[in-house]
Amino acid sequence: MAGGDLREFQAFEAHPESNFRVGNVYTRRSPFPSFQVLSRELLKQGSDSLLDSPYYGQFTPEMFRAVGMPR
Repeated sequence: MAGGDLREFQAFEAHPESNFRVGNVYTRRSPFPSFQVLSRELLKQGSDSLLDSPYYGQFTPEMFRAVGMPR
């Protein structure tokens, strides 16, 4: 990360009033406002592991755009 290059990371927010949900589960709600910073490489590996599961079948086109898919 020489020179302050942060492009290899992705930040996700969590908030008590977040409306982001998958199915009927609010996946970005937490008791307090917070955020996570994740490596894009590891995030893609985790995301790819869900491609054959029913998880993404519950996403709307707007949700796909919000999480940067298709990529």
